[in-house]
Amino acid sequence: MPENNQPEPNQTPGQPLSGAPSPEELEAAQAASEFDALTVAQAEVATLQAKNTELADSYLRAKAEAENARRRADEEISKARKFALESFAESLLPVTDSLEAGLAIKDASPQQGYLIADRVLRPALVTVAAPR
Repeated sequence: MPENNQPEPNQTPGQPLSGAPSPEELEAAQAASEFDALTVAQAEVATLQAKNTELADSYLRAKAEAENARRRADEEISKARKFALESFAESLLPVTDSLEAGLAIKDASPQQGYLIADRVLRPALVTVAAPR
């Protein structure tokens, strides 16, 4: 083997030693390796961006669902507060009728209707007179 990078007798100057890759081949191999690494990294970035978009969409949907549930709960609480006395008031209607009748109030009528918060507790009873 020649020393000091002297060409072998059958080798022309500028040619690599037999079996060793040339600098151009090394550079091409390195470029191909870098290209492969870049391609893999770009694919990974695309995958992560898609995952990020999916997670952002899931987050927004979950947030909207939570806000809707909170809004519905607030509406139910508001209705419960507004009409909490409804059953109690309905149970007092016969008592009121009895007291009115017992006191013989001239205008007292069991046909009278009652409302609570724009909801009918008991509709007024109407008697239609028969034609004479």
